[in-house]
Amino acid sequence: MPTIFELVSPPALESLSTPSEYKLGREIVRNEGVELEEFGPQRVVAHATGGQRRLVELRAAPEGLDYTCTCSSKLTQPCKHVVAVGLVAWDKQPK
Repeated sequence: MPTIFELVSPPALESLSTPSEYKLGREIVRNEGVELEEFGPQRVVAHATGGQRRLVELRAAPEGLDYTCTCSSKLTQPCKHVVAVGLVAWDKQPK
């Protein structure tokens, strides 16, 4: 099974999300709006602030990235909060 880190590279997140959600997610990261709560190779849980504080969970699944967010987006594609948490997870992965 892949790890979260293999699934949340910037190019992977950019291809999964819309251009506007990717841009907004990067803005959340630039504004240091992500607080990691749990950080591991199979699961990441964090709060992301892009206006309001939202809880995001990323999970590595055999079929790819599985995610949830407490925002009101329909989540057929990653929202800005999921993108932001993914980018932070990618950046902080063990080297």
